Amino acid sequence: MAKWLLLFFVLVFGANGKRSSLYGGTDGENFSDGQSQGIVRVKIWSGYIVDGIQVQSDQGGEHVWSDPHGTSKGETKEVVLAYPDEYIYKISGRTGPNPWTSNGLSRLYLHVNNRRTNAQTTFGPFGTYDYSNQTTFDSPEGTVVGFFGYASSTTYFRGIGVYFQDPCMGGSFVAACQIALETVDPPGPAAVILVTHGRIVSSVGLRGCNQKIL
Repeated sequence: MAKWLLLFFVLVFGANGKRSSLYGGTDGENFSDGQSQGIVRVKIWSGYIVDGIQVQSDQGGEHVWSDPHGTSKGETKEVVLAYPDEYIYKISGRTGPNPWTSNGLSRLYLHVNNRRTNAQTTFGPFGTYDYSNQTTFDSPEGTVVGFFGYASSTTYFRGIGVYFQDPCMGGSFVAACQIALETVDPPGPAAVILVTHGRIVSSVGLRGCNQKIL
């Protein structure tokens, strides 16, 4: 009698993201970390305002830290994602005048989603003081794969933006796709197909295992 096995496709997507608006000012030095396969963790220095950030991202399977942007004078907090299941799906916050600049990043939130459970978590606020004449912002929803903005060691953090991909295309993840394959009894080796692509498919690999799935 035939048995059925489940074949899971693991999809690793290339970085073909979009760029959000810049939120905040343009004093300081322009930076761009570029795009990655996914964000692994974010280190944030903050007090009354956001002082600086540093990002660790997946660069072809290697977790690499960016250069720090801004200053490290405030309290240090670190958001560690359960990568690749968790991803930042948007950032939000407040920008505007404060005692250090006419237009800076006064408050920042990181909004995180879990691909397996769809549970959503908000980290923040980073930057706690309620200054007047502030503008709130929300980046477009998707999968955040990189940051850009303006900051320096002397001007704190001025402006921030993100590179993002469509929600179903960011990072490296086990897709929800399941395909039933009919096999003979006893079942043969299960397989996992690894597909790597950006705008086109760049590689397809087959990884076998001798475990009985069902």
